[in-house]
Amino acid sequence: MGFTEVKLTLHHPKDGAARGISLMVDSGALYSLVPAVTLKELGIQPTRERSFQLADGRIIKRRIGEVKFEYKNEESTSPVIFGEA
Repeated sequence: MGFTEVKLTLHHPKDGAARGISLMVDSGALYSLVPAVTLKELGIQPTRERSFQLADGRIIKRRIGEVKFEYKNEESTSPVIFGEA
């Protein structure tokens, strides 16, 4: 597993609003995490909340929505965590 930075485009899954963004990618991650402010600017709304256990044992709750990721002309819709500052 490793980290790399990529430039990609986020799209609202229904209305097509889009924004280019640079993200760190963790090849072992199960969820994508994008700053909440970026998702809100695209009109992405959270649809649910989920608990996550951190490495130090703490449990945190985060909102989750759906976003379309575009990378190298391929698109896919995926759950996304609303990241905090």
